Amino acid sequence: MHCFFVVKNSFINHFLYLENINDVVNMKKRTALVNREYCVACGCCLKVCPQNAISVNKGIFAVVDRELCIGCGKCAIECPASVIEFEVIEIAE
Repeated sequence: MHCFFVVKNSFINHFLYLENINDVVNMKKRTALVNREYCVACGCCLKVCPQNAISVNKGIFAVVDRELCIGCGKCAIECPASVIEFEVIEIAE
């Protein structure tokens, strides 16, 4: 089960879907990651991203801007190829 946290950075609000509160203390966030090998570049993820954090690179595969991604999961739900996963990354201060 994932918990929802909002952490206010000095410049940016980060929405976190993390396994435990220690990740919030250590300034980490969840972000989308596209498996480029299997992405069909259909653009379904682009249409649902509330942050416009996804683009299609040369019509070949989708790319996620980790700075803009809030890890909401809408892209993964819409992806017909099921090639979007999530990773936890460090937040730069």
